[in-house]
Amino acid sequence: MKNGKKHAVFRGLATVTNDSDIKLNISTCHASMITGHDISSRVSSNKQVIEEIFENQQYHPVSGWGNNEYGSRFKDPGRWSTRDFSYSSKDFFEPPLPPGWKWASTWTIDKSQFVDTNGWAYGPDYQSFKWPPNSPKSGTKSARDAVRRRRWIRTRQQVDEGVTSNQNFLDTIVCPGCSTILPWRSTFWDSNQCLRIRPSSDHSQTSYAWGRPVSIEKDSLSLDQSTLSRQSSTKHGNKTPISPLRLDQLEKKDLLWCCPGSTGRLFWLSVGTDASVLQTDLNAPVYDWKISATSPLRLENRLPCSAEFKIWERLRDGKDIERQHGFVSSRGTVHIYSADIRNQIYVMLFVQGGWVMEKDPVLILDMACGNHVSSFWMLHQQRKRRLRVSIERDLGGTAAAPKTIRFFVPYWINNTSFLSLAYRVVEIEPLESGDVDSLLISKAVKSAKSASRYPSTSEVGRQVGMRRNIQVLEAIEDTSPTPSMLSPQDYFGRGGVMLFSSRNDMYLSPRVGIAVAIRNSENFSPGVSLLELEKKQRIDVRAFHSDGTYYKLSAVLHMTSDRTKVVHFQPQTMFINRVGCSICMRQYDTQSQEWLHPAEPPKHFGWQSGKDELLMLRMDGYQWSAPFGVGSEGLMSICLRSELGSDQINLSVEVRGGTKTSRYEVIFRPSSFSSPYRIENRSFFLPIQFRQVNGSKDSWRSLLPNAAAAFSWEDLGRERYLELLIDGNDPMTSQKYDIDEIKDHHPVQVAGGRKTGLRVTIIREEKVNVVKISDWMPENEAPTLLNRSVSSVQQISESVSQLQPSAFVSDSEFHLILEVAELGLSIVDHTPEEILYLSLRNFLLSYSTGLGAGISRLKIRMGGIQVDNQLPLTPMPVLFRPQRIGEETDYMLKLTITQQSSGSLDLCIYPYIGFQGPENTAFLINIHEPIIWRLHGLIQQANISRIFDSKTTSVSVDPIIQIGVLIISEVRFKVTMAMSPTQRPVGVLGFWASLMTALGNTENMPVRINQRFQENVCMRHSVLVGNAMSNIKKDILSQPLQLLSGVDILGNASSALGHMSKGVAALSMDKKFIQSRQRQDNKGVEDFGDVIREGGGALAKGLFRGVTGILTKPLEGAKASGVEGFVQGVGKGLIGAAAQPVSGVLDLLSKTTEGANAMRMKIASAIASEDQLLRRRLPRVISGDNLLRPYDDYKAQGQVILQLAESGSFFVQVDLFKVRGKFALTDAYEEHFALPKGRIILVTHRRVILLQQPSNLIAQKKFNHARDPCSVLWDVRWDDLVTMELTHGKKDPPNAPPSRVILYLHSKSLDTRDQIRIIKCNRDSNQSFEVYSAIEQARSTYGPTQSMALLKRKVTKPYSPTIDAVIPKGGYVLSPQQMPSSVSLSSTLGAVNSD
Repeated sequence: MKNGKKHAVFRGLATVTNDSDIKLNISTCHASMITGHDISSRVSSNKQVIEEIFENQQYHPVSGWGNNEYGSRFKDPGRWSTRDFSYSSKDFFEPPLPPGWKWASTWTIDKSQFVDTNGWAYGPDYQSFKWPPNSPKSGTKSARDAVRRRRWIRTRQQVDEGVTSNQNFLDTIVCPGCSTILPWRSTFWDSNQCLRIRPSSDHSQTSYAWGRPVSIEKDSLSLDQSTLSRQSSTKHGNKTPISPLRLDQLEKKDLLWCCPGSTGRLFWLSVGTDASVLQTDLNAPVYDWKISATSPLRLENRLPCSAEFKIWERLRDGKDIERQHGFVSSRGTVHIYSADIRNQIYVMLFVQGGWVMEKDPVLILDMACGNHVSSFWMLHQQRKRRLRVSIERDLGGTAAAPKTIRFFVPYWINNTSFLSLAYRVVEIEPLESGDVDSLLISKAVKSAKSASRYPSTSEVGRQVGMRRNIQVLEAIEDTSPTPSMLSPQDYFGRGGVMLFSSRNDMYLSPRVGIAVAIRNSENFSPGVSLLELEKKQRIDVRAFHSDGTYYKLSAVLHMTSDRTKVVHFQPQTMFINRVGCSICMRQYDTQSQEWLHPAEPPKHFGWQSGKDELLMLRMDGYQWSAPFGVGSEGLMSICLRSELGSDQINLSVEVRGGTKTSRYEVIFRPSSFSSPYRIENRSFFLPIQFRQVNGSKDSWRSLLPNAAAAFSWEDLGRERYLELLIDGNDPMTSQKYDIDEIKDHHPVQVAGGRKTGLRVTIIREEKVNVVKISDWMPENEAPTLLNRSVSSVQQISESVSQLQPSAFVSDSEFHLILEVAELGLSIVDHTPEEILYLSLRNFLLSYSTGLGAGISRLKIRMGGIQVDNQLPLTPMPVLFRPQRIGEETDYMLKLTITQQSSGSLDLCIYPYIGFQGPENTAFLINIHEPIIWRLHGLIQQANISRIFDSKTTSVSVDPIIQIGVLIISEVRFKVTMAMSPTQRPVGVLGFWASLMTALGNTENMPVRINQRFQENVCMRHSVLVGNAMSNIKKDILSQPLQLLSGVDILGNASSALGHMSKGVAALSMDKKFIQSRQRQDNKGVEDFGDVIREGGGALAKGLFRGVTGILTKPLEGAKASGVEGFVQGVGKGLIGAAAQPVSGVLDLLSKTTEGANAMRMKIASAIASEDQLLRRRLPRVISGDNLLRPYDDYKAQGQVILQLAESGSFFVQVDLFKVRGKFALTDAYEEHFALPKGRIILVTHRRVILLQQPSNLIAQKKFNHARDPCSVLWDVRWDDLVTMELTHGKKDPPNAPPSRVILYLHSKSLDTRDQIRIIKCNRDSNQSFEVYSAIEQARSTYGPTQSMALLKRKVTKPYSPTIDAVIPKGGYVLSPQQMPSSVSLSSTLGAVNSD
């Protein structure tokens, strides 16, 4: 199952996999071909022959080396010839392949003779040229050499007759890591086929015969080699054959495979067969076999550096033979093919960096006796260090299974601190209690203290919380960037006691540790216990200089494998300057300074012993900051005061962890507005002061009533509590708060005077903790939240008045007024294309606060609102706007909200909410179906829902809403909707698509939301929203008769008849008739003339195709499929004779109702206000480069001209049909120019077009670019344009600029009119230069010389009519047509409302 669907996979039941690192030749053959042959045969039964062909060239003094194009017609041979020139040709020829042979390689150049790097041999002439060349000078051209030759060779191989005569046999080459499927017939019980394997000899000098399995003693050898019985090695020979691998008798086993080579070398493989049972309903199990071939022995280097190895094999007579020599990279693997694993295998290892084996080659594999070693010693030639390298073996399940030998050491030491370090392996004093956990607890208690102090220089050896070093076990020099290796299993402690209970690296000793120091320093840190480091994964240490200064490092333990642990020494803290100017740092109470520049990489900081680990900062022109610590994560704000005046700046200091290169990063940045905390003083009359606890007197910050301030910690080393003090009170009365805890704290009373106080509440908003400080009076506080709920406006007023002191008078009013004459918002989707334009006129936004008694007021007023549908070719260019009836008022919409502060998180008080709409008018909503799908696609692409998914941990989840007076005026709508099934994505509505097409058209459907007047509303927020939605639904559904009166009967009837005609046409099974009907259906009907032309044409076409189909369909079927096709054609002809005329009649009825509806809409549009169809402005232009630019009205007019341009379909000299918008959906507008005689030259990203304005001699109307479509005279694509020329016209005055642009075209016709196009520009102007430049710029940007991506790009418009579409997962894709549907004159593309 996949994605809810069943998938069936057909393949063979046996797979051969190449798990080696070389190419293998895999073949199957009949068992009789192998029986009786000895595997020791070193010559392959297949014969190979090398074919050759020679390439000849001559030297010409002018042109250099070249070919004789005429071949053997003259004295010299052609380019290609035989060795003795008996045949030559200018074209390459290949010797024919004899029957029973196959090519075993490709044509390659022979470079085995005395030739140059390209295979050429040189000579004075062809007559004296002998091959092969016998002199080393033949590979170098001399002054007298005039010809040269080189040899091309290709190998052909004789194919066995049994293989060539049966297609069920396999012969292929399998690359490393690949597999091949065996023929399904080869695994049948009676196939008698065997599998043959050998190395491929494509690029090897040694050819190998087909291998066969050999026997091995005790095939039942298991993984536990201690149970191996010691058998005599004389019981088997090196090449004792066993039965071949029969494919009809497969079983789970491992085979040792031997392939003899032509040079006497043996090539060994391990071939394993395994099977898995397939889940079937059959009674007998079905096995899926897998045959894998790999090397019998592999070496894995788990050391940190590469190594050179030599593999030795000890024969039965005691003689050692070197079998393989090579290199293996760090963490790499090498395959061993030349060693017989039945004998003892030895290895010599030379590790990079000067490590050699201390003794002779070690025994790594002994299958007979199991005497192989588990480790061996290596010696460093310069440092005289000894290192024990451990060996791990994976011997597989059987003796013939592939073996893996791994070399590793228990520990690496890796230095990533950018410092030169030295290490010592030390014995550390044991814990008296023996409990390691007590050490962890004591260290945790000490690290909780702020600004911990280090010991003096004389006490370097004993740091707090660390154990003393007893003795040095080994000194190790840093070998960065190569890690240092360590094997501590053999260390002896003081008194000769073994520190490790076992040499197995799994048992760690708590008394072995690693001490570190700066190179050439003797002040080593206390040792880091390896056992403690494994438990904690990270321990901080100090690397001391000889002068007592130190750097803080972190020892981190990582695992590179199951056996090797890596101790990384990395910086504990790195400092990064992102302020933009240099920063000076120094340790508190010291004099040494260190500058940190902006362009520097992350930097260390050296600390001095015996001083507090506190930092101070300074910049040029500023004093030193207060000391602060960087020992824990968080965000701080550091204040720097000017040296001259009272100016100060704040720097943001972020300490963050979790980085790969260090434990902490300290980043200095300029102070930003964002901070992790915000302090809000919501008190009406009490100013406060705040700071971090234990700060200096200068760290107090003041906060006035009704004000807020961002807050960050001053020092991460101090306690993280906020200290609050009411201004004027004794500092001893300040209170501390944990502002990281979301909590509502107990009120704090103000000392003296009125019994008032402050309530402190901490809430979470986004990523900021907000500390809200509000007034509190104990005698007036309600006991519970529900007691605040009141049932009248008077009770609300009384409750609020109790929160305020009687003598309080607000003097901190704030007013914000924003007034805009016209505000426009353009909405562009991902296409990109402008789809909507929102226009607000006389927009007023007013906000006032501090009006007394905690009152705030918001007013929004607008004189006009309109939303335009900016999609071209739409019959409804205005989506939403008010209907203008009577005189205009001062405002169209007005919203007023008054809010009163309650001092509580779970109570919101609104004394007044009012919404007033237009009187005696309604809002018009005109929806054309394509805009719905465009908005749906925009929402999917923009993922707007993520904006509302913000998480908050605010205390009040569902507050109580109290509204004194709620007034909502009556709002009326008139909804008009037009369905467009040809522009609808296929499948998005499913079953409802046909129903929506038949009944979805509406016209001025009245929808009314009744007036609301409520007093003393008090309910939860969720209940209030639910009630509002319920009331709106009741208002809409309570008007069924009014809703039915808006149904467009003619429009729905036309759509229904059109769908019926489409279904009947599909029954005819005539593709040409269906496609012709679809093209005709895309053409609109504007009047009764179109009804006669389109409807009558559909009827005539249906009758004609139906009658003629009776004769044509059988003939077409017979031509395609003979007698069977003739019979099918007769059936199709009879069905078409009945279905196609019916479809034509239904089309006539559909076009008739559509024409009647169009005439009715024209009459209604003439009677009603005409400006209802006018946009505020034309759609925005987005050129072919998809870049958004400022709105340009001139270019918008040009885009409308392009979209309305129509092209005629001529019959002889009569223009029968006109298709508007020929290039509307394929071309992107670039530029246009008005030419003399009413012509327009228009440049798109695909072509240049010449247009002619319509002539209005009778109506005497001025040309309107938004209503009058221009005719296309000609268009030239960039592919057809050769070049351009500026010339003068016949009537151009002397010395005047050129007035004509000539376009030269690609054309096969000899007629001059088909080869050029002339653009006649205005005289005495630079218009010709402008036209030339515009065409040249568009052609250079989008022409054929540019990338294929730009050349093939189409400006696809998803609103175009759709014939077929593909619905992807989670969305839909609309497939545009090149020819859009015709647009009625009533559906203006860009009529603009100019008021």
